[in-house]
Amino acid sequence: MQITYRKLVESKGALEELLGLKPGPTARLATQIARNTRMVQAALLDFDKGHQSMLAPYKDETGKLNIPKEVEDTLDREFEESLDATVEVDIHPLKLSDIEMVEQAKPGFEIPTATYYLINWMFDFEN
Repeated sequence: MQITYRKLVESKGALEELLGLKPGPTARLATQIARNTRMVQAALLDFDKGHQSMLAPYKDETGKLNIPKEVEDTLDREFEESLDATVEVDIHPLKLSDIEMVEQAKPGFEIPTATYYLINWMFDFEN
């Protein structure tokens, strides 16, 4: 699946929430969620490493960031551009029908609407 780093960064909290739902999903659905989350985390790790390498020249020996005023705008622009870059992530969309079956089998299991909204790219709403 093609997705921007921005969407992945914005959805990080929702993915963690999805894994921590109580009561939890069935083992099958939990495995699918965990696999997709692992793929997203790998892409986010790559993004973070790129961001850290962009900032490395501006860190002192203690790790404190010292960005000169004259390069702040350039770094901000580069960071925004990197957020809008597209990455290929091997996501297997979760079928809405599978989620509905879990909701019926496990009373109380429900994915909050806000979570659906934040990670709508992870769901197959047609099946």
